Amino acid sequence: MEKVKAFKCQRTGKTFPTEAEARASENKLDRTKLAALKKRIAAGKPWTPKVGDYVYVRTMMSIDHGEDDVVGGLAEVTRVYDSMSGGDAKCKFIEIMQHDRGGNWTQFLCPEQKRLMRDHGNSFARPDPDYGYAGDPNAGWQ
Repeated sequence: MEKVKAFKCQRTGKTFPTEAEARASENKLDRTKLAALKKRIAAGKPWTPKVGDYVYVRTMMSIDHGEDDVVGGLAEVTRVYDSMSGGDAKCKFIEIMQHDRGGNWTQFLCPEQKRLMRDHGNSFARPDPDYGYAGDPNAGWQ
């Protein structure tokens, strides 16, 4: 296994010695982008984000695969694409800078933007891995 030697900020391309420093660089709040997002949410009409836009994403936790856990919040869109979901071949999906779990924009994330904004405010989404219990969960069971 190769050890990670540096972490890259997806926003600037700069490298840092720690993941925390790279994430801090990625998550510089752009007040203009935030204002544009809030204006879209207030309008109450569906929209499709573009690469570089801010959106809100959900918190997602897995009971049996905690290493993929993420905390929701603001996220910068890095990719928008069409894929099949619920019979809709043109359903929009997004990928984001803050972690690897973007999601279904059309059917889930877009309708939830108002609630997600209320829940997360100006906090950025981030990975929150849970590597779980390393011991035997049945040890000591009688």
